[in-house]
Amino acid sequence: MSNKVGYWRVILLLILIGVLSGCCACLPPGTPPSGEIIKITVNKEVATQNEAYDYLATSLMSYFFTENINNFSVSCDKEISVICNKFIGFISFRNAAETEADFILQLIETEENILGATLQDRVTKKILWQDSVKVNKN
Repeated sequence: MSNKVGYWRVILLLILIGVLSGCCACLPPGTPPSGEIIKITVNKEVATQNEAYDYLATSLMSYFFTENINNFSVSCDKEISVICNKFIGFISFRNAAETEADFILQLIETEENILGATLQDRVTKKILWQDSVKVNKN
């Protein structure tokens, strides 16, 4: 009985090696190109309300990751709490009162259907990040 189990393991190992060796054969020869291989663009002209919140949250998280900012406090009022809730599980942060927070996150909405947000350092009042999206209100 144990010999049959051993044979199946060897057979499965050989199949696995064959499959994995085939993956390398599909790559073209030579060195990979430098820089960005695929250009990713986001249409910031027209978005639904939810798409706008998703975009702003992703843009802000990218800023936090790029600047290596983690374990901080941010002041998120009701209007922007939708964006703050998207951080949970990705970034260690806590919601705090404006006077105690490290950063102040504010939502900016104009009459031109532009939804934007800014992240401001509470102490220096310097705007660290800002982005916006045109929202289709229909």
